[in-house]
Amino acid sequence: MGHYANIALICALMGKLGPDRPLQDALIRQGLVRSLSRSASSSIYAENTLMFNGCIHIIGGCILRTPGPRVSAEAIGNGLLDAILKYAWTPSAHRNAITDLVATLTRALVYFSVLSQLQVSIERLDGQLNADTFKDTPFSAAWEDFWHVTEERLDLMNSYRTKSFPLLRACDNVECGTIGNKSEFRRCSGCRTSNYCSAACQARHWRHGGHRDSCTFMRASQGILSTRDRSFLRLLLHAYYLQYQNDILHEYLKFWRHFPDDEIILDVDLSRGDGPFHLSFMATEDLAKKWPRGADYVAHAGNSGGRMQLHVLRVAFGNETHEWLFPLRSATSEIFDGVRQIALEPRDVEGEDAEEDDRQRIQGLIDLQVLETHNTGFWICSESL
Repeated sequence: MGHYANIALICALMGKLGPDRPLQDALIRQGLVRSLSRSASSSIYAENTLMFNGCIHIIGGCILRTPGPRVSAEAIGNGLLDAILKYAWTPSAHRNAITDLVATLTRALVYFSVLSQLQVSIERLDGQLNADTFKDTPFSAAWEDFWHVTEERLDLMNSYRTKSFPLLRACDNVECGTIGNKSEFRRCSGCRTSNYCSAACQARHWRHGGHRDSCTFMRASQGILSTRDRSFLRLLLHAYYLQYQNDILHEYLKFWRHFPDDEIILDVDLSRGDGPFHLSFMATEDLAKKWPRGADYVAHAGNSGGRMQLHVLRVAFGNETHEWLFPLRSATSEIFDGVRQIALEPRDVEGEDAEEDDRQRIQGLIDLQVLETHNTGFWICSESL
């Protein structure tokens, strides 16, 4: 019982920590979540739910109160799913705590580091986990959401690993429309984020495109996430854009019908974890309020001749929501110019027929197969959950 008493003591201690929580941070750095996940998953007695409940409470709290995906990846990589599978069926398991933890893990499924650990865990459990594993339990809905998102994101992650879903690059000189493979571009040696098709484009972007001022903060944003996690966010956003392109362009169309002269920023929210994403629009002045350099990027998009749109991606980041800006670059302006033109034209039909006509015309623009890609994103702000 000594081992379980220690866990109960830690649980009580974590609950007593003040808002600064320096002790909690120190314990996490020393491997608290790793140890608790291993302890919960390695017990040979299925009735030891006291230990499981204590571990679940502590792990869930650590994930929520710690910025970034590291704690989620650490918990999954050290047997958290094994523990849930073993104990969640017991009558005395804290079902609300399990529901909250599963929902928290679902929000973390935007990160390569979390998904890679999740894939290893699923393979180790060899078919014991699926959408119906916890059917008819109080947390079945949360688990089904988690599993459906897991399947979708693992497919995308494997495409990323095998490069079967290659992402193109675009020259960061917005006056240039060059889009191609990564090997065709040189990268800024300062921020290691901006890409250029030629030395001339790089020089012009430095002198006249604002990169002289933005290079430093773009380099600083690299330390927030690993290269793979940042790259996967870009892939995830672009995959959703392609999958739901007709829906997204239809939302642009509806907005421009009411405000034909306004520029807007697409806001894609993946921080909630319930479904593929939540779509809305952000006014350009709101970006400037959130981020000091927002006005500059709005100006860059305006100078692109319709070949650059600004997309903001919201993702959970432990105890915060992070917003990343990913410019969508197009080889020509045909798609967005076409949507604006449809918005300006009088409608010949109304109701459902009108929407069907709009969508058919939008699909005609998509079928032009204009080269498009999301360029490397960078962090712009964060908000507490």
